[in-house]
Amino acid sequence: VIPAEGEVLSMWVGPERQTCMGVVEMQCLQVKWSEDGAWENFFSSIDGFIHVPGYNYELLVRRFRVDPTP
Repeated sequence: VIPAEGEVLSMWVGPERQTCMGVVEMQCLQVKWSEDGAWENFFSSIDGFIHVPGYNYELLVRRFRVDPTP
């Protein structure tokens, strides 16, 4: 369930993941927040999205803060 609050943004997802370093080495999605923006590592998952290598995606996403308390 996605809460009603939060901002809706366009997000572009690139065709391949890249090796990146978070707490441990991992494979990050490559995303940008505008069509002509710079690609950046995305360290999290996107609820309801399954990345298939080789395809570019433009997604409408709702971004909101999550309580970091476990």
